[in-house]
Amino acid sequence: MAHRILIVEDDHASRRALSFLFARLGLVPIEAGCIAEAMEKLSRRPDVVCLDLMLPDGNGASVLRHIREEQMSCKVAVISAANDPAMLAEVTSLRPDALFGKPLNIEDFLDWLKSIGLIEPQLRKHIARPVLVAQSELRKSA
Repeated sequence: MAHRILIVEDDHASRRALSFLFARLGLVPIEAGCIAEAMEKLSRRPDVVCLDLMLPDGNGASVLRHIREEQMSCKVAVISAANDPAMLAEVTSLRPDALFGKPLNIEDFLDWLKSIGLIEPQLRKHIARPVLVAQSELRKSA
């Protein structure tokens, strides 16, 4: 069974680029553009959540808080350009499994996915083209 990955990102181009990349890696991408959509799509029991913090309907930390309070088994990677010390302290206190800045370094993110067993190590060497395309799209939208 393919692993599900919930992408919570309000920037459409970034969300689609990540979705494209994850699908090429054999994952099942689930997309959400805001907190309300993310909360609804958590019912699909993703294995990983890629979470932006600055969303149109509030702070993405509320999604992480919900995941922790409900003791959901999914891993959470916060991917954000946020630099507000209070916001970052709040997120850190909620124990994300990984924290990445924007623009996202795709190779570092793929290494993390590999480290948690979501993608096979040998897959990484076969995805140079999708990584370059996704990285290009993410840089355009940053």
